[in-house]
Amino acid sequence: MTACVEVEALLAERASGELAPEEAARLEEHLPGCSRCRAELAAYEDVFALAKIPASVGPLPLEGGESGRGSRAPKDLATSTLAAWKLRQRQRKTALALGAGFMAAAAAALFALSPALLSPRTQHAQPATAVATAWEPDVDGVVEASAVLDSASSDTSDSISTEDAVLAALDAADGL
Repeated sequence: MTACVEVEALLAERASGELAPEEAARLEEHLPGCSRCRAELAAYEDVFALAKIPASVGPLPLEGGESGRGSRAPKDLATSTLAAWKLRQRQRKTALALGAGFMAAAAAALFALSPALLSPRTQHAQPATAVATAWEPDVDGVVEASAVLDSASSDTSDSISTEDAVLAALDAADGL
């Protein structure tokens, strides 16, 4: 039983093909006498056989039945995984750089426009709309200014009506 515990870690290494020669010799001494370790080794070998990708694969078929030139399956899972990880890292760095560039451009635009955005806005004078009103002359002011009534009241020989005096005052105002 203690021998099984000691060689148990070596079973997976042998199934993967990475066992050192001195440890392989020790495992070979133990396996003929232990059916449990032999069964476990067989299970490990089955798992590794399922996970193994063939080392050389011809060109992969493309749509339409043509075979693609230059396209090969990766040599092993580790290489393809590493390549996919590096591609994802490049994509992430590119996306971060683009995002940072857009943010910098937006900040520069905001900085350039901030005086215009923060200054108080002045209202531009709207053109005055003409209001249609009737023009009424200031009759009382014109009559007082012309002194027509005063001269008419002092002149008793001619009878001048108030209406005639107002019209004369308006005529005098137009002539000024």
